[in-house]
Amino acid sequence: MATQNDLIQQLINDLDSMKSSLPNGDIKRMEKTLEILEKNQNEMKADIRYIRKTILDPEKGLIVRINKNTDFRYEKEEKIKYYESKLVEFEGVLTWKKTIIRGLWGVYSILLGILIKLLFFGS
Repeated sequence: MATQNDLIQQLINDLDSMKSSLPNGDIKRMEKTLEILEKNQNEMKADIRYIRKTILDPEKGLIVRINKNTDFRYEKEEKIKYYESKLVEFEGVLTWKKTIIRGLWGVYSILLGILIKLLFFGS
């Protein structure tokens, strides 16, 4: 099976043989168009190589970055349950702290009342 470049070369050769038999300028235009097509095809090949390299690069390609992102997300999802349990624990500590502070204010109020009674109302 012939490659595209071989087919284009064969077509150019056929056009050269037709060129000798037909004197009009259509052949030259067709030849120019084929050359432009070949140039564009080579540019597309270069672009495709660049895209393939960008996607499949083993160190910083798109696929590698997607896999790293997925791994990072899975790690964070695994740790969410741990963090949720710690958050519940912390909320319990805050509730305990609030209760202790209220109790201490009560104790301070009672001690202040006893101190005022002893100082001003004597025994």
